[in-house]
Amino acid sequence: MEKIRKNFIYSIKVKNKFNIVFDIGKENAKIILFDQDGKIIKLLKTKYPLIKFKKNFYFKDINFLINWFKNKIYSLNKKYKIDSIITSTHGAAIGLIDKNEKILFGIMDYENDYQSIDKQFNKILPKYNTTFSPNSEKGLSLGKQILYIKLKHKKIYNQIQNILTLPQFISWIFSKKKVSEITYLGNHTHLWNFKKNNFSSLVNKLNIKKKFPKIKKAGTVIGYYIFDKRIAEQKIKILNGIHDSDAAYSLFLNSKVKKFNIISSGTHFVLMNPNVSTRFLIQNKDMYSGLNIYGKKVPTIRFMGGREYNDLIEKFNLKNFKKSFYKDFFNKKNFLYPTFGIGGPFQKIKGKLNNLKIKNKNEKYMATVTYIAFATNYCLDLLKSKNNIIITGPLINNTDILQILNSLKDKKKIYLYSGQEATAVGCNMLNKKNYEIELKIFKCKKINQIQEAYDYWEKKINKLSY
Repeated sequence: MEKIRKNFIYSIKVKNKFNIVFDIGKENAKIILFDQDGKIIKLLKTKYPLIKFKKNFYFKDINFLINWFKNKIYSLNKKYKIDSIITSTHGAAIGLIDKNEKILFGIMDYENDYQSIDKQFNKILPKYNTTFSPNSEKGLSLGKQILYIKLKHKKIYNQIQNILTLPQFISWIFSKKKVSEITYLGNHTHLWNFKKNNFSSLVNKLNIKKKFPKIKKAGTVIGYYIFDKRIAEQKIKILNGIHDSDAAYSLFLNSKVKKFNIISSGTHFVLMNPNVSTRFLIQNKDMYSGLNIYGKKVPTIRFMGGREYNDLIEKFNLKNFKKSFYKDFFNKKNFLYPTFGIGGPFQKIKGKLNNLKIKNKNEKYMATVTYIAFATNYCLDLLKSKNNIIITGPLINNTDILQILNSLKDKKKIYLYSGQEATAVGCNMLNKKNYEIELKIFKCKKINQIQEAYDYWEKKINKLSY
């Protein structure tokens, strides 16, 4: 069904030695090794486990991750002399350091229950039109996480000398150099004032401004890899890291597709439209503005598309099922409604499976891919998407979701980034004005009944109270 009509290739020479990108997602982490031409020659992957601290509260097992990285880098370096390391990570995570350079507390999972401090947090929230950070579920705001420590773990809070966002925390572990970085600080944290281009009133109320090190641009050399004495003499450069979605976005900044919207898929689907005004952002739809590496606003919306898809496939027992796409499904109007994740524009609606009047596995599969495609389209509409769309991540491999989305956006071109490692490639090419990138146009015949089905689905969504 899918037809690739045309390839766009933008090429140049990249003068890098062997470089490492340490890409930390919400549930998995990767080490990606690049050669001097920017080609991926090795990819290693591991789970990113949790450690239970108490009921409904977990830390991410950062020690496991760091030790895994240390061992793998030492082995890789025997064959490939590594020149630099840069880290990208998921959002909403911080590391805390005391005056003796010791790690405090742990890396809090943003899916922890922070409900007990909601009232206090709401009292000191900056105005939405200054931080463009929604008051999201759980701990998707760094400001809420920091307040939680202040209120629930005051002894720890009083010992904090530095607060490091997660990519910079990893860099500090490797190099003992402390910096901050704008794409992370400006990404749904409540810590950044977009109007003043400085820290927000929440930072002042918490009296933590001096705890953030000096801001340096992503990709800047900040030190050398001294974490492993066996290879410390090699002087492997440590570069300032970046928020993962912004790394993927930065990859396309200098491509020939000048105006675009981007869907960066993973645990979250993060949708960005740099061509729309922030005045269109809606707080209770979990819309926010990020900052790109140059400090420019990037209106954004997210929902847990990857997590929801995987959970639905598991709940419907469809992992080993031979899936088949069929058009008649859209005439039945028996759809799934949100949400099966946290956050996103539907966060106050609880998705239900028992309302789905389907027993056939293939229809359950169609209901799943239709739900993900419809939710993606809904988010694009909220972002006032009028330009072509670039998609990165695992979504590019699901032609069924793409067919549905293509029928809803048939007047726009959908470009697929052919590799699944847009975040890593974006990191590796950071601050390079020329690089090689291949985009493929996804094209299939429009399925007319999908628009009518979506209109029905959207009307029902809009009637629900959220």
